[in-house]
Amino acid sequence: GRSALTPDGALGGVTLVTRTEAETVGTQLTFAASGEIESQTPISRAVGTTVIVNKVFSALPVRRQELVRNIKRDYARLLSVMQAYAVVNTTVRFSVSNTAANGRRTTLINTIGRGTLREAVVNVYGARLGRTLRDFDRTRPDGGERIVGLVSAVGEGRNSADKQNFFLNGRPVDLPAWSKTINDVFSTYNSAHPYPVLFLNIHMPPDEFDVN
Repeated sequence: GRSALTPDGALGGVTLVTRTEAETVGTQLTFAASGEIESQTPISRAVGTTVIVNKVFSALPVRRQELVRNIKRDYARLLSVMQAYAVVNTTVRFSVSNTAANGRRTTLINTIGRGTLREAVVNVYGARLGRTLRDFDRTRPDGGERIVGLVSAVGEGRNSADKQNFFLNGRPVDLPAWSKTINDVFSTYNSAHPYPVLFLNIHMPPDEFDVN
């Protein structure tokens, strides 16, 4: 049948290998560009899920050319998104690596899948950044949304807003208005480094917002 990976099928060859704790062997699924399952075979693997996309945009020459032309920019964006998911999903182990044209493989993210948000931030970004962050926990007086996370201590900001992450119930989101407001306030106390590091998870009832 069709799958939720249908949009990804247009990117290239998609293969999914997965195994749950209840299974003794894993399953390898290969998808066509239409999203249809081309093959399903048993395979030996540890518990977990791996998604592999080969020959990205090979069926879309114009998009492929654009990808090659902007590969450094898109690579940085992709890594930023994976870092965000790895930080907020503290109970999921993330392993991200890059294989260069010369075959050299570099591990970029390797979380342990347990611990606190602070421990995940340290694991992804390093202990030096972690030492500059302070815990943040605020709940709206009427019992509405709760915002939990980490923010830069006064005097520990950055010269750019490159490490500002907002999450809505554990899902990375862009909140430019929030970011601007926080930056404006923070810069009044720290003009030399006016942009704080932010890892803020907003907890709200699902019926109070549109996921799109």
